[in-house]
Amino acid sequence: MGWTVGKSADHLPYLGVQSAESVGKWDGLWESLQTTFHIWESSLQTAFHIWQAAGFLGGWIILQLLQRGEDPKRIRVLDIRLPSRVDLRTGRAQHATFLRPISDAFWAPWPEEGTNDEGITVFHSAATIRYCERIPALFSRSTDVNYEGTKNVIMASKDIGASILVYTSSTAIAVRRSRFWLWPWETRPQFFVQVINDDDSLIPKYHEHFCSNYAAPGGDIVCGSYLVRKFNPTWFKNILQSYVYVENCALAHLCHEQRLIKLEKGGANPDIGGQAFTITDTGPPCTVADVCLSLSTLDSACKFPNCSPTLMLSLAHVIEVLYVSKTLLSTDLIKLQPSPFAASNVHLIVDDTRARLSPSDGGLGYNGPCTTLQGICKTADAHCKAGEERSQTGGIDLHRKAWRMPKCLGKVQKSVEEQRVKSPITTLMGDAEAAGSVLSG
Repeated sequence: MGWTVGKSADHLPYLGVQSAESVGKWDGLWESLQTTFHIWESSLQTAFHIWQAAGFLGGWIILQLLQRGEDPKRIRVLDIRLPSRVDLRTGRAQHATFLRPISDAFWAPWPEEGTNDEGITVFHSAATIRYCERIPALFSRSTDVNYEGTKNVIMASKDIGASILVYTSSTAIAVRRSRFWLWPWETRPQFFVQVINDDDSLIPKYHEHFCSNYAAPGGDIVCGSYLVRKFNPTWFKNILQSYVYVENCALAHLCHEQRLIKLEKGGANPDIGGQAFTITDTGPPCTVADVCLSLSTLDSACKFPNCSPTLMLSLAHVIEVLYVSKTLLSTDLIKLQPSPFAASNVHLIVDDTRARLSPSDGGLGYNGPCTTLQGICKTADAHCKAGEERSQTGGIDLHRKAWRMPKCLGKVQKSVEEQRVKSPITTLMGDAEAAGSVLSG
């Protein structure tokens, strides 16, 4: 089995933008940022199961499979909701099979036309993103989907005879929790600067060492949510972090799959089955200030006023107490708790050297062509054209509307409840809290 580890995001690394003057003129920028993703040869497998592909990362995996020439009739999408993205409801993508309910989707018969006995690939990119929680008593809300659900997907993949499983995780699983309340003689948190790579020894061994129960904030929709909200107070512009643009992340999944298939067919390259590969964008990491400057330049209505990190961390502790005591319910402010600070307020540098090695050297041959500046521009361009539903729930909204449940979240929860009544999905998802699984990547 193959495991691709990456921080799925619709924004991300090197900008090299330090001032408004350095941005210069944007005339012709879009033409210069048109990046071509080359997706190698096609028809390596009979069929493809893509778990949670009506959403963000899974949707891009579908589009790249089609780009490399796969038959849409051989692509099966397993999700508890139908896709809302225009690019998944038009063109060749609309001919892929989107299955609901998902309890029987793994075993549904394939169309005879265009199939053979080559094999089945499963891409598993589903997760419930509860990054604001760190209390052990709430741990089951994440593990029901992210741990038990994944075990069920693995067992189902074996039952249908799948030959390849590529699983999406987050690089932040290796992020150590930091203590931000310092003694007078201390100058910075112990884990203020962290380098993330494929070294398994970096992964924390105890719950209190992880940054949260989920282990990572929902970075895949943060930039899109900035563009939706317009007004975005921030308290960590100085932070330097690596990210990965979603098309680069999808490309790495397909790259990993091809390496595993060639090994299965007797290839001479080193066996990478069961190994994790950390990936990021091309170029050095960027600061949050770079991201803010780029977005405010592309959309002048997007503002990023500065806030005191001490004030916001103090408020986060108060909100955590209210949240745990169930006094504050169903508002966007529940995301402002101490656990996201452990991932957002430290410098995180991702090293994907091993993934970029050639297959003969034990790598994936991954070379994501998109830089952070290109990713941000693509995100802004997509937002201006059509918007993205999941961006409405990303990040932390400090506007007065944050005290009310987001409309889209209310619709999702209502849809999930109706779906659970019509057809329970516990066969694959375990006793998961389905509302959380819908908001996954």
